[in-house]
Amino acid sequence: MPFPITDRVHFNKNPLDKVICQLRFPTLLRIEEESPVDFQEKIRDLFPEFKEEIEFSIQFPEEDIIKNIPSKELLTSLTRIVTNKKYVFQSKDKNWEISLTNNFIALTTDAYTKWEEFKSNLCPALTALNEIYKIAYYSRIGLRYLDAINRSSLGLDSTRWSELLNPLIAGIYSSDSIEENEINGTESQTDIKLDQGTLRLRSGLAKSVATNEFAFLIDSDFFTLEKLELDDAISRLDYFNKQSRYLFRWCITEKLYKAMEPQQI
Repeated sequence: MPFPITDRVHFNKNPLDKVICQLRFPTLLRIEEESPVDFQEKIRDLFPEFKEEIEFSIQFPEEDIIKNIPSKELLTSLTRIVTNKKYVFQSKDKNWEISLTNNFIALTTDAYTKWEEFKSNLCPALTALNEIYKIAYYSRIGLRYLDAINRSSLGLDSTRWSELLNPLIAGIYSSDSIEENEINGTESQTDIKLDQGTLRLRSGLAKSVATNEFAFLIDSDFFTLEKLELDDAISRLDYFNKQSRYLFRWCITEKLYKAMEPQQI
């Protein structure tokens, strides 16, 4: 589903809450068994802060095995809690964070301004990873944008969501026969095939714990399961970034677009 091509802009009132890029690779036991000292040295200028965390996940038996398990007790005995070390490197202001485990590397920020800045933090980490650990290929590449549209911060308190969002995104809020205060929340998920990957689009209304206000969330997760080497991975991320721009503009109306005060780049 191609989205209309739009100009690149910067929003003075930016609804973008967080950007996450994750690249998965075949498991490297070396990362699990030894501290990534050399990796840290290569990125320490950008990410001087360090901490180590332990991730926990539940690993169930394969589905065909579960079907033949006669009791819950046996299922419980075959279920394992898996631990995994995660090394976290942060910028001095804590706004940028590199996470490294034995099967993925990720960059997360809540201070996104433009793609070039994001890449300037990501590429040195990927280069260091490849130089030190000789990554054979990336098995999954994802770029995720989380936008939270808050009407009060845009001076649109009394404006209905149907005036601000594409009807395909607004969903039930597109109906004039239903009052917004009758709806406590909504959520939808759609997978859309792209020329170079997949978009998993989640959207809906949720209440902010911090402000106790409802915000409309647009969670766009672009990814590919194609096995790619470093140069091709960067090129694919460039493609995802461009598609994210087209998608967001498609999701919103002209009224919301102008309220966020776009500036040409």
